[in-house]
Amino acid sequence: MNTDVAPCPPRLGGWQQTWRLLAAVAVGIPLWLSTGVVLAQEHEVDRWSWFFTGDPLVALVCLAALLWRRRLPLTVATTVAVASTVSTLATGVALLALCSLATRRRPVEIGIVVLVYVIAAQLGLGLYPLPSQPTPLWVQLALPALSAGIAVAMGMAIGARRVEVRSLRERAESAEREQAARAAQARALERNRIAREMHDVLAHRISLVAMQAGVLDHRGNLTADENRVLVRGIVDGSHQALEELRDVLGVLRADQSRPEAPPPSLDRLPELVADARASGLDVA
Repeated sequence: MNTDVAPCPPRLGGWQQTWRLLAAVAVGIPLWLSTGVVLAQEHEVDRWSWFFTGDPLVALVCLAALLWRRRLPLTVATTVAVASTVSTLATGVALLALCSLATRRRPVEIGIVVLVYVIAAQLGLGLYPLPSQPTPLWVQLALPALSAGIAVAMGMAIGARRVEVRSLRERAESAEREQAARAAQARALERNRIAREMHDVLAHRISLVAMQAGVLDHRGNLTADENRVLVRGIVDGSHQALEELRDVLGVLRADQSRPEAPPPSLDRLPELVADARASGLDVA
């Protein structure tokens, strides 16, 4: 038997809590009415007072205790099972508490409460008289054991369902995270591929500019037209290289995981002026 502990159940809403309590009362009412019929047949007048006052009052207290069954499941289930000894109407409440405890799928706790419930059922037989023909002992033990078994089976099924739902939810969330990670990795690989291709083009463009600048520097016998062509080539190549560099940076900045460099400010103006003067420009 799978005894994995069920997850903490979600908080019940008003209607969900109400119909469970009504179901517990609905289970106890037939037993309470049948007990009243037995009392009427046996003419047990001295027990009518407890039957109409004490029995419902104990059941009402047990019903209120069920509101804490999710915080203190073992304590509430055991207390209600013991209280069912003196209240036939509280039998349904005890079964609901046992069912709620069984959703935790802890055999030791379930065994304790089932044992207390069966013993309480036997002790409760002394509260109200039995028919003139006594019921066999095995029947007296089998009926509460059967009802407790049904409650435990229902609780175990609910607990197993909660574990399954939690497992499916975790698998779905894990698959979603993995899919998002694969998509992000694919986008990063594609950006890197594009950036490498653009980098190669940019390197070729800068090489042409450097070559033209080298020719202009080493050839002193060039005509004015040749110098003009080389200078124009350097200017055009520099502009194209700058545009391609911006494209590469735009592709790289599309990766949100990388921090974007702060934009340049006026604090760098002296540095730019010094670089311009070092290149031979006359900057006032």
